[in-house]
Amino acid sequence: MVNTSTIPSDPSEVTNIGAPRNFRIPADRIKSTLEGLPEDERSVAFWFAQYCRSQDFTRTELGRVLRKPGSNDYYSADSITALFTGGRIRRNENVQPILEAIATLKKIEDARAEQTTSGFIETRLFRIIEGRCLKALARQKILFIWGESQIGKTESLKEVQRRHNHGQTIYMEVPTGGSLGNFLKALARVLGVPEVLDRAQLTERIINCFDGNMLLICDEMHRCTAARYSAAGLAVFSFLRELWNRKKCGMVLSLTNEGRDQFLHGPHAKAFQQLWRRRITPLQLPAFPPDDDAALFAEAYGLTAATDEPIAIKVSYVDDGGRTKSKEHSDSPLRLQRQVLMEEGLGVWIGILQDASDMAREQRRSMSWGAVLKAHAQSLAECEILD
Repeated sequence: MVNTSTIPSDPSEVTNIGAPRNFRIPADRIKSTLEGLPEDERSVAFWFAQYCRSQDFTRTELGRVLRKPGSNDYYSADSITALFTGGRIRRNENVQPILEAIATLKKIEDARAEQTTSGFIETRLFRIIEGRCLKALARQKILFIWGESQIGKTESLKEVQRRHNHGQTIYMEVPTGGSLGNFLKALARVLGVPEVLDRAQLTERIINCFDGNMLLICDEMHRCTAARYSAAGLAVFSFLRELWNRKKCGMVLSLTNEGRDQFLHGPHAKAFQQLWRRRITPLQLPAFPPDDDAALFAEAYGLTAATDEPIAIKVSYVDDGGRTKSKEHSDSPLRLQRQVLMEEGLGVWIGILQDASDMAREQRRSMSWGAVLKAHAQSLAECEILD
């Protein structure tokens, strides 16, 4: 059954198909409504709108989130909606109390965010990425990030969005195929803009969701540079150039090294130069995480930093005659760590650490580097840690 109480009266505000939502007021409409407020008030009100969108509040939940100043009562869903859609402003109502309530909520949520751990491990690589993203925002420029898959780019960019989500940081993953139509629909879903609009309307409304105080993070942008998609991808980069020209928002475009090469030297490199000139210094990430970052992941699983000291394990295997045999194997944690990170990536290495942790728990042993060696060898043979 459709909850008609959350459907906007304007047919153009129909929610995105395939993206069920309770909070469905598009970001561009809210920005337009708040335009006449002073910048600090506009900023905190837009933060609250993005907060409501991220929480996907129902009307009932919306009526329980914002406490009136000096009271135990809450602003109703209708009252909050009227702020976002202009009803309060058109009626010349005093919006200062509700803005005060929003500012109080924001302080509480900011404090909670500082204390909440999402399981994310803050590495040196993350701090570099975060710093450069904030520089792109402050300078209202475009940051290109290059780096191979499985080194932690995506998780770092999502964490930047989580930590700086005050209505100003928008994260999106570029859909496969690199077409402008799919790109616009994906971005529209993030912003609450209806996808059913025609291309020109959709483009205009998405652009109107941004201003110079916002940062757009586009992850997996190499999907728009692949040779078979490059013509379609060119349209995506042209859209981003138009968005930047008109709104001067900060941008972060994350690509693999292969995408970098296509962007800089591929068939459309000359056309891409128009966007390239609007950049700050690009960030080239290392091919694999450095040892000090890897030590942080080890620490998260109860291990000391990997060393060159060899550890012996006993490997059991079945020979061609079906007989079970065993042999000793020795390896150093540091060598294994570097090998896996270089050849298979961070995701595989974290999977090995998790397998080792599970194994140690099942055997009621403390987590150890021996367990890590065993977990790595598990796909090849049964093995036993030598005490």
